[in-house]
Amino acid sequence: MSRVIQRREAKLGIIEIADFIARDNLDAAQRFIQGVEESYTFLAEFPDSGELWKSANPKYSKTRFWPVRGFPNYLIFFRPCRDGVEILSVIHAARDLQSLFE
Repeated sequence: MSRVIQRREAKLGIIEIADFIARDNLDAAQRFIQGVEESYTFLAEFPDSGELWKSANPKYSKTRFWPVRGFPNYLIFFRPCRDGVEILSVIHAARDLQSLFE
């Protein structure tokens, strides 16, 4: 069975995003959490999905990104691993992503 390894940064990011969404719409925040879980399940099964993240930093050479299901402005940054994926972060696409990964 494929597995999901979730870094602390990703967990904290999801909590912060869900909290932000919940301020205006609790149902949307719950849908966001569900979308994240569904996306994680998909990525664990298909770890080569998404686009490669282009970075000058070799540390991120195998990093990929994928939108959260139902919330395309939120991106999941992950790396395929032998038996699934390692989730690095979940971030809003409007942020300065290059500076976050350099």
